[in-house]
Amino acid sequence: MTKQSGLTLIEVLIASLILFMVLGVAASFFQQQVLVQRQSQRYVQLAAQQNNILNRIQFSFREGVNEGEIIVGNSKYNWKATAVVKRSQYGGAGEGFSTQSSRIVTLYNIEVQGETASANYQFRLVRWNDKAV
Repeated sequence: MTKQSGLTLIEVLIASLILFMVLGVAASFFQQQVLVQRQSQRYVQLAAQQNNILNRIQFSFREGVNEGEIIVGNSKYNWKATAVVKRSQYGGAGEGFSTQSSRIVTLYNIEVQGETASANYQFRLVRWNDKAV
């Protein structure tokens, strides 16, 4: 009798099962990494968008505007500054002020509302105004 060389059907099925299990784990890992990458890209885009919005609000705020609307990409944001604390400080000659001036320091709470609830946030800014007495 001659001995036949090769694989039996059981050996091929077991090898196929192991191969498909490894491929399934690899595909699952790859899919998870793609999801994490997309989420990371979204966070980076939102951070850049928030930075852009913050810079535009700060510019308008320095110009004396206390509310407005900003459009970034396809999103619209409304913002409003509300005075939280307002204090007057009289300057002396040693502080760089003449004795006839005062400095008004106002702390503002800035609320930004986007089109979705997740786009809403707030921060604080300070405005100094020198006024002659």
